Amino acid sequence: MFKQRFSYLSLVVFVFSVGLVILLANVRLPSTQKATQVHIRYGDSLSWKQPAYVSEHWTKNFEDSTGTFWIRLTVDIQKTPQALTPQGLSVDFTGTYEVFWDGYLIGRNYPDQQAPQAVTSAPLHQLFMIPDSLHQKGKHLIAMRVFRFENYGKSNNPLDSDYTDLNVGNYLTLAQQDIIITAYVHIIAGIFLVIGLYYSFIFLVGNRHLRFLLFAIICLSFFTLLIFEYLRFHYYYHYPFHYTRLVIIALLTLVIAVLLPLFFMHRFPFGYKQRVMGGMLGILALIWILVKGFDPKTSYTILVSFSVSLFLVIRAMRQSILGSFEAMLGIIVFFVAFFLLNSYDLKLFLGFGFLIVFMLLSLTIQMREQRKEYEASLVHSSRLELEMLKKNIQPHFLMNSLASVIAWMEDDPKVGTQFIAALAQELEIMIDISSKKLIPVAREIQLCESYLLVMSLRKEIKYQLNTQGILPEDLIPPALIHTAVENGITHNQDCNGEMSFTLNFEKNKQQRKYTLISSGKSRPTVAKKNGGTGLKYMEARLQESFPNRWELYSNPIEQGWKTEIIILASSS
Repeated sequence: MFKQRFSYLSLVVFVFSVGLVILLANVRLPSTQKATQVHIRYGDSLSWKQPAYVSEHWTKNFEDSTGTFWIRLTVDIQKTPQALTPQGLSVDFTGTYEVFWDGYLIGRNYPDQQAPQAVTSAPLHQLFMIPDSLHQKGKHLIAMRVFRFENYGKSNNPLDSDYTDLNVGNYLTLAQQDIIITAYVHIIAGIFLVIGLYYSFIFLVGNRHLRFLLFAIICLSFFTLLIFEYLRFHYYYHYPFHYTRLVIIALLTLVIAVLLPLFFMHRFPFGYKQRVMGGMLGILALIWILVKGFDPKTSYTILVSFSVSLFLVIRAMRQSILGSFEAMLGIIVFFVAFFLLNSYDLKLFLGFGFLIVFMLLSLTIQMREQRKEYEASLVHSSRLELEMLKKNIQPHFLMNSLASVIAWMEDDPKVGTQFIAALAQELEIMIDISSKKLIPVAREIQLCESYLLVMSLRKEIKYQLNTQGILPEDLIPPALIHTAVENGITHNQDCNGEMSFTLNFEKNKQQRKYTLISSGKSRPTVAKKNGGTGLKYMEARLQESFPNRWELYSNPIEQGWKTEIIILASSS
């Protein structure tokens, strides 16, 4: 059931990916301390900054406030800091504030000369240095005097929301680690930018398969997502922009979550796209309406998207579709990262980044196979070209034609000259179209008319071709109708020295259909089990130009012979 072809490169990348995720899950970054025991009180009193003040009766639930309020937090320093090693306090806060350490003011995020109540915009990220005399082993009090706070997420705890963060640790580590991480992330983002642009150009230049466009949009969206996620570490914007940035990140995540299953639907043929996408979008709408906070929204969104993608990939593996094994490995890596890593950013970006790598592997394998098929088709096309020329310029045909010319030149030179002109025109058209994969049907009809004129002069039978509903610019393989006309002459006898052919064309959204009916009396021939040489040529040409999107029927009817050529519309 699961007969899969895969490359050892896929397994190597998979082992490396899982190993890296497990390593990061067990690595301890430079130690920083998180604040605990958060207490909040509305109002304003400088006595609330003192460690001796008892704040146990303060509330732990935050509500919207238009005035000043205080936040008191406890930090437990469990190791004695090294001498002459500066310690710092990193604060990300969507508001205007002063911060105190054990009762001493260590900084504020607004200009000293301005009244804090009048400040409506201040830097989101601030790093304050803690004096060595105040940073000792043991418990310490952090008191924040907040003059203005934008509670965008309506969180009950402003330090547990999507908008704030507070860390205590080595000052240089706090200053450098985010910049270092951002540098590596931007390198990764640049890779996805190049991949996205590459597949965009592939789609625009000519390979207009929707899966290439979807993959390009996914890569470019992921690139934009990485840039916006780490924007605050190299562009120190003010906190009013922070909410806008989070909305952009959430929307980009939603776009990727919707496009991912859609990509797999086009990468691995799937017949119920509208139903599955409609159900998934309904679930996502409920998540975005009912779930509060950006991180929970995006987490559930990604899980739903990957669950649908997992279903599509398992289905593709059951059908043994090439590249589905690589896609499955990518989804496995994502789930390993999602459940092993603690950091939301790491689990999302690392897991999703590796999935895109495996999606790229899947597309590359498919393109490699398509290249092999294309090279094989070139060889096959050359054989078909040779077969067409050999079929029409064969010694028996030329011998009979030359014999007819000699006879006419003696008896009726005018007819002989007409025969030579018709034969030359047929051979000229045949040589012109033999190397082409598709030709306009108008050119094909010219070939058929020249052939019928030659046969009329040779056999002294009046052959006539009538057309109905023909679109002159419609493209078909060369000598396709010509071969069907030959079959009509072979399988039919003339009626009183005449035989007519009627070529009809019909077109709708699903297919194009050519029907050729030759009127006459069917010959008592024995049908070949697998079709004759002409029928095999037609099948080969149709398969070369429209792989697995054609139907061919050639059968006797009461009034002669009927050939139907049906070309199905492309699904992409």
